[in-house]
Amino acid sequence: MNSSLTLDAVLEVGSVAESVTVQERPVAIETESAAIGNSRYEVQLKNLPVIVREIQTLVGQTAGVPAGSTDVVGGTFNQGGRSAMQVTADGAQVNPFQTTGWPAIDGIDRRADLNIPSIDAIAEVRFTSSGGNAEYVEPTQVIVASKAGTNDLHGSVFEFYRSGGMGARRWESPNRQSFVRHQFGGALGGPVRKDKTFFFGSADIFRHSAGLALNARYPTAAERTGDLSSYLLRTDAQGRPAPVTPLDPLNNAQPFPGNMIPVSRISPVSLELLKSIPAAPLPGRVSDFNAAYFKPQLDNSEKYDLRVDHNFSQRDKIFAKAVIAHLDQASRYSGNVPGPMGATTKNQWNHVLSTNYTRILDPSTIAVLQFTYRNMPFQNIPSLGDTRFPVPIKDLAPEPPFAGPPAIAVGSNAVGIGPLFDRLLFNYSSDYNYTVDPTLSRIIGNHSFKAGFTWLWGVKTTELASPPYGRFTTASDFNNARSTTSATGDAFADFLLGYPSTTDVTIGERGGFHEKRNWSLFLQDDWKVNPRLTLNFGLRYDNFGLFEERNGRAAVGDFASGKVMIPTGSAPLIHPVFQPFASSFIEASDAGVPNTFIKPNAYDFVPRLGAAYRLRSDLVLRGGFGIYNVDYTINEFRNSINVAPFIRRAQLSRSLLISQRVDVNRIYTFQNPTADSSAAGADTQLTTLDGFFPGYPTMKTYSWNATVEKDLARQFGFRVTYAGNLGRNLSRTVRVNACPPGPTECLARAANDPDRRQWTNFSINMGQRAGDGTSNYHGFEAELTRRFSSGLFFNVNYSYARVFRLDPSASDPVTNPKSHYDYGPVPAQPPHIFHWNYVYELPFGRGKRFVAAGLASWILGNWEISGLGTWQSGAALTITSPNGQTPTGAGGNRADRIADGRLDQSGRSRGEKAFRWFDTAAFRQPDFLDAGARRPTRRFGASANGVLYGPRFLTYDMTVQKVVPVSEKYRLQLRVELFNPFNVPMLGNPDTNVTSSNFGRIRTSNSAYTPRNVQLGARLDF
Repeated sequence: MNSSLTLDAVLEVGSVAESVTVQERPVAIETESAAIGNSRYEVQLKNLPVIVREIQTLVGQTAGVPAGSTDVVGGTFNQGGRSAMQVTADGAQVNPFQTTGWPAIDGIDRRADLNIPSIDAIAEVRFTSSGGNAEYVEPTQVIVASKAGTNDLHGSVFEFYRSGGMGARRWESPNRQSFVRHQFGGALGGPVRKDKTFFFGSADIFRHSAGLALNARYPTAAERTGDLSSYLLRTDAQGRPAPVTPLDPLNNAQPFPGNMIPVSRISPVSLELLKSIPAAPLPGRVSDFNAAYFKPQLDNSEKYDLRVDHNFSQRDKIFAKAVIAHLDQASRYSGNVPGPMGATTKNQWNHVLSTNYTRILDPSTIAVLQFTYRNMPFQNIPSLGDTRFPVPIKDLAPEPPFAGPPAIAVGSNAVGIGPLFDRLLFNYSSDYNYTVDPTLSRIIGNHSFKAGFTWLWGVKTTELASPPYGRFTTASDFNNARSTTSATGDAFADFLLGYPSTTDVTIGERGGFHEKRNWSLFLQDDWKVNPRLTLNFGLRYDNFGLFEERNGRAAVGDFASGKVMIPTGSAPLIHPVFQPFASSFIEASDAGVPNTFIKPNAYDFVPRLGAAYRLRSDLVLRGGFGIYNVDYTINEFRNSINVAPFIRRAQLSRSLLISQRVDVNRIYTFQNPTADSSAAGADTQLTTLDGFFPGYPTMKTYSWNATVEKDLARQFGFRVTYAGNLGRNLSRTVRVNACPPGPTECLARAANDPDRRQWTNFSINMGQRAGDGTSNYHGFEAELTRRFSSGLFFNVNYSYARVFRLDPSASDPVTNPKSHYDYGPVPAQPPHIFHWNYVYELPFGRGKRFVAAGLASWILGNWEISGLGTWQSGAALTITSPNGQTPTGAGGNRADRIADGRLDQSGRSRGEKAFRWFDTAAFRQPDFLDAGARRPTRRFGASANGVLYGPRFLTYDMTVQKVVPVSEKYRLQLRVELFNPFNVPMLGNPDTNVTSSNFGRIRTSNSAYTPRNVQLGARLDF
């Protein structure tokens, strides 16, 4: 495959005059490796029904992997709580620094694998869930090998079409989804210069359009001018008169005469925003809807692949690979107005560029040098972001593409006018890295050695905590002259006058530039002791760099000193509003740590061991053990940037400013959202910072497996595997400034109380990344595979696995931070998972077993069917009680369990199950420790983690296709793909909050479930 990767491959070494090739050789069983997993070859990639033609679905057919997710694989985790997974494409890792295990971005009903080659450009995908050798850093790997050109010109063009009208509605929805989707493109590969230079390229274009029709309550023409006389006609739910009279905040809270706000008093900000709102008639009842509006939802993305291979000689070869993807979505809407207002657009270009140079030094030695550049930016661009708002707003001067009007949500009020100007979604991130990977492979006797080095440098930036154009809200507090939340008592009247209830404005240098450097070494020896026994020895060293903000604008809580830790030398960068708190800061060098805030880990050497013994030609015993270092993701460091004391996030409110004796009715307005740059609440920003345990360790996974594998002949292979792992040093938040359990809420305890929080200048929410989490996984797998032969392929696998871990947040962080109370099953890993997938060319037609000639041969011949499906048991459910009522104030609580709670689901209808999934009478809210205490707390609930299980899940998709030979070189494939052809609805999980009015009820379907839908496809191969 001309890459630095070896995927079920055979290395053939000859004389210097001969070429060294790596060729795919599918075998029924694995005989020389400890790795557990499987490969997906072209016949599966090309024929199986994949709803958006991306490989994540096929990877999810691996034993032990839950349907629709690769977040938990083999019970492994990284710092983001996702599977510790390494995804490489042609030797280039495409998911470093990622917040998720899979290198993807959410789209509309899809995940966009923007850094991975398109399905038509992939030759093979290898997935390893356990037993990877020393070459790989993470305990699970997805290894993608792309297609290369040959001396013959080959290619394809395709088109797939779906629409909502061809499908069914979701179980909980009254209507079918309205959308139209096209996915089209093609591939072409061949020679540039015969036997010398080859190319292979592909294009995959995705076009999805849908509509969202919603109702709204717009202000009428009279209301837009301040005439609120209709408010006097308001009635309550029973039809009784309930008039609303807005009060004038500049006239001693007296009513506006006749409910008329003078036009001269209407805020210039509001007048400008009202230009985007169409006038609407007065509804029959003042609070009714009076308008309907339509929002288009678009997902226009595309991906292009190009690979060029060149043979300088039989000794020297090189290939260069590029994956370029464009994402253009308008898929998130919050505002209740037509047109662009309230929309957010994702617009970005992704690039993965890699080159691989291979040199045959002698008949037994190969040197490879790989270089990779990966760029995965991310932008959520708000509506009207390229337009500067014409009304000046104090302390705000946003620049395109993040300009435009402020995001204003008009709160619930008398006439039902809602969030007219909500444009809250905002984000911007640069994410790129450079990697160099030289490797050397050498055969000495019966030993196959491979050694390598990896150097990586990268940057991950995060934009402001809140948008530069500001977020404002207004609120209602009907006819209340002493309201601290509303200026007039009515949210829309507040809007007209330009009085916010709350504002969220960020002031300071935008962005945080986190960078890190990694370097690693590995040595792998595969020793074929004799024809029966192969031993695998590996040693790996990882030096994971820690993210550091390059400009020194980062801060964390230091739990040794009770101060805010900042990088050494960054004191001059502190925002002026925080200068009065200078005594609360400590520089990193004074705390004994570098500017990463964590002492580096320099001794991460880990072994990899494996053995395979062939008892006879068709029976193999395999097993392995390895320790894996898991790299840090940006999740661990994200909360240390765009924070105080370098960024002033002014989260103000009328009530806060009134407590500071600010004249809110004169200076706290839409045009002055910071109340003359008020410092109110600045001290609060310094109280909630996260921090690190100074000796924060590298997360490790201890992984092992034992396998019996048998060749059943006729291309069948069967394996049985026991796999296990232990996760250590997992990321956990331990709120070390919380309180010991007690009857009184933590924040209410006096400063002289011996059970108060340790640092009274910090909030109880100030958490420490402790790196003390643990997990424990044990799994049994059985898999039967028939390699593609005589027109038939299938794979079926079953797994029974349990994975337990400590909750990511400690319930009792002061007295028992690793309490067994927090230990329980991981919901994302169902115990039972059964997958199946198949491809079958029906035995009819020319050259086949039946009906080999005549017209019937043409009609019945060249039909193929394929399909894939999953059945899995339900997810573990934990019954919770409301947040903030634990004895420590450190987080959520659980319910008391007074009976079993499980119901026999046999014989119950789907509606009965949805209405009451479990016995709700078996759970109750915990009692107060002391109901008479001031601000009392409840005791810890007695119910354990994961005491119940949610609904089971079943999915099945199939394809029926006809291959029409157009000529000797051209073959037309016509296909119908049926997703969930029997339209079996799958229930989601029930509400598990014991105080909820919907406790025990299921209100939505499973997010991985797709109602029946038909996709039509055509493909021409040549």
